Amino acid sequence: MGKLTEASCETSKPRKDRDKLIGDADGLFLRIRPQGTKTWIVEYEFKGERRKYTLGSYMSNDAPGIGIEQWLRHGRLSLSQARTIAGEWKAARSAGRDPVAEWEAQLEKNLVYP
Repeated sequence: MGKLTEASCETSKPRKDRDKLIGDADGLFLRIRPQGTKTWIVEYEFKGERRKYTLGSYMSNDAPGIGIEQWLRHGRLSLSQARTIAGEWKAARSAGRDPVAEWEAQLEKNLVYP
């Protein structure tokens, strides 16, 4: 279980001069920008390379859809959904896969060029 709660996500205030990062677990962070925007970030190391990926914006309600792909496409995630993604991506890394590279490849594959 992480450090964040729904209440702390809702009530955390920004810093005036720089981003504020609040860590949870499995490399998950809630980033609060000085203007108050809240986003989910997953940060990790894979094969010696540091990776940081923005999952989407924070919202108190769950994103619509079933599963990680639909949630990521929606772009707004609840704490429980962000935790699920961070946990699944940690398991992927443990299995020797880079989840961000896989997700970006999926997005690239689904692009339609005119």
